[in-house]
Amino acid sequence: MVLFFVSYDIYDSVLYIKYYIIGVLEFDIKNKEVPENDWSTKSEKYEYDVLLYIISKGGPAAVYEIKEALRMNQPTVRNICQRAEKQSSIAKYENGSRRKLMYGPTWTGLLELCSENPKMLNEMNTILDAWFIQPKFIENLKVE
Repeated sequence: MVLFFVSYDIYDSVLYIKYYIIGVLEFDIKNKEVPENDWSTKSEKYEYDVLLYIISKGGPAAVYEIKEALRMNQPTVRNICQRAEKQSSIAKYENGSRRKLMYGPTWTGLLELCSENPKMLNEMNTILDAWFIQPKFIENLKVE
């Protein structure tokens, strides 16, 4: 992954973002574990795992890819992605066949991840460095 220096300013309610290529970023999020007793249902843990995978990947992820990485059933992952999209935690980044729908986080999704695991705030710079280079993330950020 390429490391960018990102700066942003807000003038007259418009967000201006500048980024410069600096080097290679090794995307390694730590602090991703949440104690088991913090989950009221299994589906909350699965939703957290899917959101964490998408965010830590640093780029859009397909349902099939998430299924393989997390060793879950594809219908389960697809349902989690559809539910997360309705909650505005993730958004479709690229359309393709059903197997190639690419999902990425929204600003709301990043905030949700940090609210579920406050230790993730320590990783926010790394996360934003990876996602600020995604045009669809910036587009969604402007909408939010």
